[in-house]
Amino acid sequence: MGTGRVVIAPDDHDGGVLASHLPGSTPQADGWVGELSLGFAARGDATVLARRRRRGPLTVQRPFYPEGASVCQVTLLHPPGGLVGGDRLELTAALDEGAQALITTPAAGKVYRSAGATAEQRQGFHIAHRASLEWLPQETILFSGARLRSRTRVDLIPGGRFLGWEIVCFGRPHGAERFDAGHGGIALELWESGAPLFVERGRYVGGGALMTAPWGLAQQPVMGTWLALDAPPRLTESLRAELVAVADPAHWGLSRLPRVLALRYRGPSAAEARALFVKAWTLVRPALLGRDAISPRIWAT
Repeated sequence: MGTGRVVIAPDDHDGGVLASHLPGSTPQADGWVGELSLGFAARGDATVLARRRRRGPLTVQRPFYPEGASVCQVTLLHPPGGLVGGDRLELTAALDEGAQALITTPAAGKVYRSAGATAEQRQGFHIAHRASLEWLPQETILFSGARLRSRTRVDLIPGGRFLGWEIVCFGRPHGAERFDAGHGGIALELWESGAPLFVERGRYVGGGALMTAPWGLAQQPVMGTWLALDAPPRLTESLRAELVAVADPAHWGLSRLPRVLALRYRGPSAAEARALFVKAWTLVRPALLGRDAISPRIWAT
């Protein structure tokens, strides 16, 4: 895998070309709408979930504090368990100055076959000075015939910190189900004071060239991106040496961008991608955030 930033945008003819934008919004059929807005605030040395507003089937469990009061861990819940065409989920989270939060999910998200409408999934995070967010979700599975538009945007004030990842599984490799129909428009972005630090956008068409070409996914069903903002440069080589023992080096690449350390996975297994990203998190978190990696309890259930 290369060391540069890959930006893929839609093409109606061949399933993916290099460009710099995602398609605009399109009308959707009626579906379930889930909206959740969270606000984290520092109270002395503690972080609390100070604000929570929700509509529809999207919520969080009560906060957990396995590493003390300074870090608020929450688990995002979507009781229906998956999306169909026309559904829309929107999560926003704002971290006030000094707040420290970790958000994860209990299981893989699923996007099922659509009769034509597109499902939408949006995450918007706002991180203030001296605040830090760890966004550590389980993978998203796109079943054959699924239609998804997903965007995660992180906006930071200088002095804010971010460490997180996203994993997408096209089809079910262990069930021999390939993603041979449908499409996924997927974006992951980091911005600071309105300036882009990292922008990765892609549109993946089932059966399209991007799914099979060597410059695309090369017939691999799982991809993922792991990001750390302002990780110490000295970590790059030691991290690369440690990760060789976790996942096949042919399946991942580590890039050092001006402000962002980016680890990408393209391979056969969501489990391998998760193991790779969790290991990288455990190695980088102490240097970046000044605390040992304590895995969310939900990962062990």
